[in-house]
Amino acid sequence: LYIIKCIRDKISNEEVKKHTLFRYCRTRLTSSTKMDECFKIYKSIETNLDRLALIEAKYIARKKTQDGAVSPPFSYEDISGKMVSHEDLKGKYVYIDLWATWCGPCLREIPYFDTLQTVFEGQNITFVSICQNDTKDRWKATVAKKELKGVQLFAEDDGGQFYEDYQVTGIPRYILIDPLGKIVDSDAKRPSDKRLVAELESLMK
Repeated sequence: LYIIKCIRDKISNEEVKKHTLFRYCRTRLTSSTKMDECFKIYKSIETNLDRLALIEAKYIARKKTQDGAVSPPFSYEDISGKMVSHEDLKGKYVYIDLWATWCGPCLREIPYFDTLQTVFEGQNITFVSICQNDTKDRWKATVAKKELKGVQLFAEDDGGQFYEDYQVTGIPRYILIDPLGKIVDSDAKRPSDKRLVAELESLMK
């Protein structure tokens, strides 16, 4: 919000102001903790209807995945070729890892992700990894080589509607869903974040 206000108040050239706001909102709006206020400012200034429609679509999509909302559905193929959907996972907390085999930060989180699953083994939580923007052969090889745990799923191409609904612009990305299918955190802490264990433990009580 601070940056949005600075752009609004400190850039005097209206066209430069609009263009700068658009570029900022296109990549940062949906990650803001004060998204409603940011969008209100952007909407009051933007006059280009195409740009406004693009940012508004992002805003509406992000509103649908705010904490407490019902998570958008998904259905992806697992390592054995079976289709697994969000409905199959209801009844437990679900911690989702969005990743790809070519993503360095994703791979660095894997040891922590494995440890996390060991810590919560047998408890009311399922760990799911969804690989996208990758090849199926490379995904299968990585799963086998690294002996990846949990539910391993493969999303064709860009991941489809589920990724679009969550406004996934970068990976790794983590999502936490409750046993009823509602979003606990649409941008959850990484496995390497020491605060995550305490947060999950409090949910398991």
